[in-house]
Amino acid sequence: SPSFADAFNNMGNAMREAGRLEEAEVAYKRAIELRPDFAIAHGNLGNVYFDQGKLDVAIECFKHAILLEPNFPDAHNNLGNALVEV
Repeated sequence: SPSFADAFNNMGNAMREAGRLEEAEVAYKRAIELRPDFAIAHGNLGNVYFDQGKLDVAIECFKHAILLEPNFPDAHNNLGNALVEV
């Protein structure tokens, strides 16, 4: 259900803002499980991996988000930031 996917994405945002990255990761993965084409959740999961220093996985998440939604400026920007760090 899209509304449940949105709820898990929002929970992930709240957890990430609180610095609870593992819980944010779980919430974003659940959002993606419920709605595999949810580009924003893929991008948000990439942000968690970026925050954890898991750059290779973050890059894959950002690329997937862009594949799903080519006009997703945050994902393009985040991908660029991650590629600079590698």
